[in-house]
Formats: sequence, C-alpha cells, structure tokens
Amino acid sequence: MKIYKYCPPKRNHLTNLVKSELWFRSPNNFDDNLDSNLPHKQIPTIQIVNQFETDLNNYSIEVIKHLTPPKGLILPMQNPDDRSFENLFKNFKQNCIGITCFTGKPSNKKMWNEFAENETGFCLGFETENDNAFFRELEEVKYYKELPKPDYSNPILEKELEINFLSKLSKYKFEEELRLIKLQSGGIRFNKESLQEIILGRNISNYTEKRIMNILKGNYKHEIIVRKNI
Repeated sequence: MKIYKYCPPKRNHLTNLVKSELWFRSPNNFDDNLDSNLPHKQIPTIQIVNQFETDLNNYSIEVIKHLTPPKGLILPMQNPDDRSFENLFKNFKQNCIGITCFTGKPSNKKMWNEFAENETGFCLGFETENDNAFFRELEEVKYYKELPKPDYSNPILEKELEINFLSKLSKYKFEEELRLIKLQSGGIRFNKESLQEIILGRNISNYTEKRIMNILKGNYKHEIIVRKNI
C-alpha cells in the first residue's frame, strides 16, 4: 500500500530523514483541540481508579504503558487527589500515545499548502508492505458532521479509544487521513526500504532540494524516486 506524508522544509524533518525516523506527536499537542480529545459519556472515574489502583501500584510506568486498557489508561498521577477522568486521560495520552499522519494521495493542493508550507516542502512516499511491523497499526480516520462520544465504561475499551483517536469533523475530509498510532511519542525508525519516493514541492528552495539529495546519497542505498510535484 502506497501512502504519503507531507512535510515542511524544517530542520527537524530533514533530520528525521537522515535518521530514517518519523516523529510521533502526543495528541495533547495537536492544533485542533477536539482531535483525540472528543467529548465523552460520563463515567464513574472513582470506580475505575479503585478497580485497578492496587494492581498498578506494583507496576512501573514502563510496564503500565504496555498493559491492555483500561489498566494502561490509569497511570499514576503526581497529585493523588487530581483524578478526574480528563486529567487521567490527558496523562495517558502524554505518556503512552504517539501519532503520525499520512494520506493516500500525493497531489492534493490543499495538503501541499497546509502541511508543506505552500509547496516549499516535500512529500514522502512509503510502501507499507516493505515494513509491515512498523505500519501494522495504520488506520483510516473517519469523518463526521457531529463527532461521536466515546463511552469509556465499555469493557471493550480499545474500541472507544479508536473512536477517540480516529474521528474528525467532516471539514477535514479533504485530508483523507491515515494514522499510525504507537505506544510512545518521539522519533521512531522505519525500514529504509519502505521509503520509495520523495516528491518535491514546486516552490522548494535550492538549498532544501540539495539537502534532500545529499541525505539520500549518504544514508540510503536503494533507489528512491525523486521528482517535482506537477
């Protein structure tokens, strides 16, 4: 499956290319304050906390991160009295969730303008089959006129978390977004062979174009197609 990631011509994006990494952001840092932060049905927070608190006291945070929800949702709080569900969930997203975004089309003018700084950036093209382990959690975002409300009292909590992380308003439908969600944030390495193509924006600077070509020459042994956006 071919997927694409639009990038601005920033130093950190070029550094990620050198390291063959993609950056996974905590959803707490998204620009849209509803993204991954949907209004939810009211739940008995104290009941959930009490149910798992004894068990969690025996685990380190590193272990808790990899527990199946809802145990992995209830991380230790710095302030024991600050246990509203909103704070618990915010803490969970900050410590345990990282998201990076893709789309299925490399020729979306609005995407070039918004995410590649008016075509001064570039677009990375990946073949997911060349790194199935890395792209295993890739999912489509669903778009709604009215956002759904997750029910975190549902015993199948994974389903409700998917609703939260994979739902956006219909005004963003032009993005045709695919999301890769990991249980950590920061830079995560991909198999270099999965990077198959780099499309350069029509307004890319000579410096950025030469920098990309030098990065490919010095860090990637396989052939990567490089072309200008038409």
